[in-house]
Amino acid sequence: MKKLILAFLLAFTGFISFAQSFTGVQLQIMAKKPEEAKKELDKKLADPKLKDNAEAYYWTLAVYSDIFRDSVTAAKYPGSDSIALAALNQYAQKDTSLKLLRDNAGIIPSLDFLRVVSFNNGITYFRKSNWLKSYNSFKVTDNLDGFMVTHHMLNQNYIDTNVVLLTGYAAQNSGLIPEAIEHYKRLADRQLKVGDSNDFGSNMYTYLLDYYLKNNDGDDFKKYIGTAKKLFPQYNTNWDQMEMQNTTSNSSLTELLAKYKEDDAAGKMTEDQYLTYADAFAQPDKKEESKLDSSAQVQLRLTAAQAYSKAFRLNGGADNIDVNLKTGSAPTTKPNLSGIYAFNVGVLYYNVYDELGQRFFNLRGESADLKAKRDVAEKMQVQYADSSITWLQNAYNVLKAKTDRSRSENTSLNRSVDFLANLYQWKEDKARGINPKDVDKYEALYKQFDSEHDKYKN
Repeated sequence: MKKLILAFLLAFTGFISFAQSFTGVQLQIMAKKPEEAKKELDKKLADPKLKDNAEAYYWTLAVYSDIFRDSVTAAKYPGSDSIALAALNQYAQKDTSLKLLRDNAGIIPSLDFLRVVSFNNGITYFRKSNWLKSYNSFKVTDNLDGFMVTHHMLNQNYIDTNVVLLTGYAAQNSGLIPEAIEHYKRLADRQLKVGDSNDFGSNMYTYLLDYYLKNNDGDDFKKYIGTAKKLFPQYNTNWDQMEMQNTTSNSSLTELLAKYKEDDAAGKMTEDQYLTYADAFAQPDKKEESKLDSSAQVQLRLTAAQAYSKAFRLNGGADNIDVNLKTGSAPTTKPNLSGIYAFNVGVLYYNVYDELGQRFFNLRGESADLKAKRDVAEKMQVQYADSSITWLQNAYNVLKAKTDRSRSENTSLNRSVDFLANLYQWKEDKARGINPKDVDKYEALYKQFDSEHDKYKN
């Protein structure tokens, strides 16, 4: 028995041999008396010789992490975690081997106290949507994980996906965008499918990709879009749409037109893909557009019209919506189809028609050459006027049938009416002295749409 007691005493003596100056502090911690340990620490730190050395910083870390781990003492001594973390930083600078920390970790797991309690605090704030406090708490755990990996106290490939994800999410909701991106990238770089639900994980990739879209960072976007598609194939519609946005944001108009022709010829584009191309061509970057000659600019708008028309077809298979220009009759349409696409097509054709009208006017004169050019311009103007009428009437038919029109749909319907009135009046004038029946028909249509001016209020 005496030998066993002696062995125990020798073992205990070995444990405290690293910290004989702070034996009282150590004993109080082991007795689970954190406040008494603090009193002992304060006494020791009053000695200038003991204040600024590795041992002092280690025991400051040990005492204040012990205080922090208990909610009662943590409330009594606010900021104990900050004191412990500052002490850890100073200790690591004084003792790069971290010998005291490593040797005593099994009995006084200071880093675990800080990691676990900070994480639990983060969860509490998270559930209350107190995002900044949640982020700051999670960040402590995340930083300590990094510290332990750096100092080979954890496996070099270690990563707590929940900690990193929640830290990023709290940063995102706090408006700390760079911090959110940094955390999400760490998960994405490992191609990790994270979160308790598909939505949580996919939202992380959506946020990451949207950030690169907004910053025109095509390289990083391409790097992570493949991972998103691989991990969350059920959201491929969303990924495809974002991929199209990246294509339009990081390509010249010439490159984009070539890509559109290639994708269109393949015959596999979705409605959203056609819409993305259409928006890019209809509202191009002005600097990019200025690089095109006038003919190419017209072709750009016509390509936009084609893309909108294909999106319209895919939206509801509305091939039956086609105006009979000979009779002006309107077919029955499905009320659930969006008329915005049709309106956009009509407006694009109307703009070309309008430009040709200006060209016709500018070619006034009596020479044979000018007359021949006017004839060409007028012939083309008739073509685009008819195309504009077809699609504006499609828009009119679809939007008028809707009972729950949005503000933008009401605006489009009102503008469709005005454009149609202008076009039919123009066709009426062109028919005068040539075909009386057409004059009567177009006059009636002009009056119909003119009477509906500003009828569809927002």
